[in-house]
Amino acid sequence: MLHEAIRSRLKSIRFVATDLDGTLTVDRQSHLIPPETIAALSLLREHDVKVVVVTASGFPIALGVSRYLGVYAVIAENGCVRARVEPQASSDILVECRESFRWLAREVARACSEYLRESWQNEYRRCDFALVPKGPVDQRSLVEKVKEIVSSLGLEDRVKVSTSGYALHLTPVECSKRGSLLKLLEEEGASPREVLGIGDSLLDVEFVSSCGVSVAVANADEELRKAVHIVTKAPSGYGFLEIAKAIVEARRAR
Repeated sequence: MLHEAIRSRLKSIRFVATDLDGTLTVDRQSHLIPPETIAALSLLREHDVKVVVVTASGFPIALGVSRYLGVYAVIAENGCVRARVEPQASSDILVECRESFRWLAREVARACSEYLRESWQNEYRRCDFALVPKGPVDQRSLVEKVKEIVSSLGLEDRVKVSTSGYALHLTPVECSKRGSLLKLLEEEGASPREVLGIGDSLLDVEFVSSCGVSVAVANADEELRKAVHIVTKAPSGYGFLEIAKAIVEARRAR
């Protein structure tokens, strides 16, 4: 049962900012997008709610998926690159980072070759680069190890090291999902209070918490579940449909 204050906020939602992997997919281990996600996106479009995909995935991958899903805009590579999906022109692609650390990803992969490999997406990424664990490991301890490497190279003030639970990320310090989302909203003449943010991982806490209504899917990381207004009953894409229906029901009650 939603608190009345949160139900009231749902009535004014104009945008839904959503993570991709683990939030729109079948679950956190799959890249498959269930019919429930497609139904949710269609429902939101029918009620003039614009969806923005906010993801750590490489920009070309995120843009391609977003086009087929029919969403309004995409923020990729942990906030490093953003664009409106349609109409699309190269001038509409905004790159937020000042420099690329592609070479650093290669260096870290060499230094941690026992534990990490470069993501196949790195070939297509612009600013944020991913390192994938080779097996079951404590990714947070790996983050500390990679931070030591970054610090030894004198880059601790220029590169952030984080984990999404799927991969480790090397991100320029000036970039963030939250910062890129706020810039997009300013361009749209929208307030963060008019946005519902939803995600599943530790990397989503900052941008989701900056939204008027914050949501975690049922199978999200504990840190995110503790930080939000709503935790869905269903996991991943099924939870996304649950919250889409809640938005529409609240708008109908206006």
